[in-house]
Amino acid sequence: MARAVPGAVDHGRVRGHVPRPEAGGFPVRGPDHLLRVHAERRPGQRSPHPLPPTRGVRRAGAGLVTLRAAALRVWLRLLSLLGLSAQRRVGRLVGRAFGCFDSDSRRVTRINLRLCFPELDGAARERLVRDSLEHSAMLVTELGTIYHCPPERWRRWAVGVEGEELLTGAMADDRGVLLLVPHLGNWEFFTLMLGQLGVTALYDPPRQPELEALIVESRARAGATLLPIDAAGLRRFYGALADGGLGALLPDQVPRRHAGVYADFFGRPALTMTFWHRVARRTGARVLMGAALRRPGGFLVRIADPGPGLVDPDPAVAARAMNAVIESWVRRDPAQYQWEYRRYRRPPPGTPNPYDLAD
Repeated sequence: MARAVPGAVDHGRVRGHVPRPEAGGFPVRGPDHLLRVHAERRPGQRSPHPLPPTRGVRRAGAGLVTLRAAALRVWLRLLSLLGLSAQRRVGRLVGRAFGCFDSDSRRVTRINLRLCFPELDGAARERLVRDSLEHSAMLVTELGTIYHCPPERWRRWAVGVEGEELLTGAMADDRGVLLLVPHLGNWEFFTLMLGQLGVTALYDPPRQPELEALIVESRARAGATLLPIDAAGLRRFYGALADGGLGALLPDQVPRRHAGVYADFFGRPALTMTFWHRVARRTGARVLMGAALRRPGGFLVRIADPGPGLVDPDPAVAARAMNAVIESWVRRDPAQYQWEYRRYRRPPPGTPNPYDLAD
């Protein structure tokens, strides 16, 4: 979602070294090491690595980003002319093409699947790598209709709904509902389906203003309220839930170390955000989980009560409970999880980063 991401987190992969899911934008990569070096200096401190003159470079780089954003908009517009099955066929072809090259997406996907499914033999794991890349590409091709067409057209893609009564019952309590939407299936479709219920979501603006306008327009058309991840946006997000509203966020993004705890995910410690836990505790909102999973002809929309563990006063206990639920869902549809996201990129101190090791 530039992705409608809901959560004050550091988005680490999908866009380069980051998903911004969030929820579901197309990754645009670019070298940003020098910018990070300068961003990390303390206020008033001179940078230890002064930047060389880059006026012309910035202008050229900005032009390239604008061109790529415009090309993506045109591509999504063309995809919107196709039906869902045709969009998915295009996505499979794109995913297979990515699988033929030594792309970063393929490498990270392979590493994650080796870590999380050690019981699979090499051939089975490679099939899952291929299937995962195809589903990731389908996420993008499906955005053509979602971003450019009236909601009446794509809402009928929901071919089944599980747990609708949980959501309607929770909203009737007027205590607020916080929906946790992991990077599984098409989280963009799921979040926008909630637009008709007046969902509020935080989002991390993309680097391309042209894409931000497209994303914001599509959310508004669906009835969703988007709030930027800043102090004002967070206050409004808290307020919406405190007033009994519906909020949604992506809980499985890697936070900064001070904003999360380590909790096992597929048997490995993963730095897990606790922002959602603070929101739920402060507002008293009921916590549910949801996903939109690909099925023939559309999506199965799943809403579930994740159990009492997620509202435990201890954020570490709640994080473990949440990761356990996400893992159980992923094991049922493993190809539909966003495995090219560097979920383990901030390991515990003293533990090597698995993405820095040889594939």
